[in-house]
Amino acid sequence: MPHGPHPRLCRRRACAPADIKRLVKSGSRAIRGLAVPGMPAGSPGMDVGHDQKQPYKVYAFAADGRRGLFASHG
Repeated sequence: MPHGPHPRLCRRRACAPADIKRLVKSGSRAIRGLAVPGMPAGSPGMDVGHDQKQPYKVYAFAADGRRGLFASHG
């Protein structure tokens, strides 16, 4: 079930707001959502109670199961 800032976008926490805005602005209908595997320290939602930061990657996924790198942080 989609949730988040856009009705067609399924996402979980740890996606940076800038990445979500970039996806929505692109108007892509192929990308169904964004995901950040592993809950890395310092990513949105994983940055409470410490100052640790880990590099992390954001992956885009399509309805047909295809996926690819969307953004890298850190």
